[in-house]
Amino acid sequence: MSSHKPAADPRLNTTGYEEEVINMKQTFTYTVWFYAMFGIMTVISAGILIVMAPSYFTDKGGQSRMARVPGKDQPLLQSNITSKSDIADMRRHEQEVLDSTGPVNEAKGEYRIPIEDAIKLSAQRGINGGQAWPAGQGRKPGG
Repeated sequence: MSSHKPAADPRLNTTGYEEEVINMKQTFTYTVWFYAMFGIMTVISAGILIVMAPSYFTDKGGQSRMARVPGKDQPLLQSNITSKSDIADMRRHEQEVLDSTGPVNEAKGEYRIPIEDAIKLSAQRGINGGQAWPAGQGRKPGG
């Protein structure tokens, strides 16, 4: 004879359903064991992989692939965050160069002036400083 009480609804007895209370302590114990075994098996599998396939983690020279710094022919890719800040730094430096004076090549006597001043001087003097281009000395289109 069954120790279970019959269901309140007589139709449920015909389908084989019996009302029971879930044993939460037992369910918790089985869940903990399941995850513990999963963790142990993961560690064992990783150990086997490292022992059986060491070449996966090292290159031909025996150096760890994780610590290897790529050569110049294989540069590391840059993240979006650092690329945006690098571009902003580059633009800031370019603007500083355009807005300041300083030597370009002192040996040749080449200096830079602020871009606004260069535009004003070019407008006052003309493209060739008000002088005609010597014959054959001008640049050809596209050259």
